[in-house]
Amino acid sequence: MQNNMTRNMGRFPERDSGPFFFCAHFRESGSRKGAIMRKEEQLLAYLKGACPGRQHAAPGRRLRDILGVSESRLHEMVNHLRQEGYPIGSGRDGYFYIRTFGEARETEEHLARMIRGLEAARQGLLRGMEEKLLSDVGGGCHR
Repeated sequence: MQNNMTRNMGRFPERDSGPFFFCAHFRESGSRKGAIMRKEEQLLAYLKGACPGRQHAAPGRRLRDILGVSESRLHEMVNHLRQEGYPIGSGRDGYFYIRTFGEARETEEHLARMIRGLEAARQGLLRGMEEKLLSDVGGGCHR
């Protein structure tokens, strides 16, 4: 049987009990790009240290609170880190640092579902634009 310390090792279950090394680094001094890069580095360090594998996934809200960023900024940071080749996993439970091929595959499938959903939304928008254009053109011809 695992005790709480072993089970929660590497996790920070309460908002104010995060790792000490994040506190001093959150001041945004210098260029905006430099500050953004530091936030990404902090996110990567946190995921590697506190969220190794799906079982230790951190909800987006927790990461946003720790990093002091918006939801859209968190998504941008994760996207950029993935584009740089870092194995950042995600799912319903949150974000994590991928440790296994299975976790990588699940994340890839999750991203593929998101892409299909975005494509369906894009196609619906295009249909709506076409219908609107046709109704506007058709409506203008009737006097």
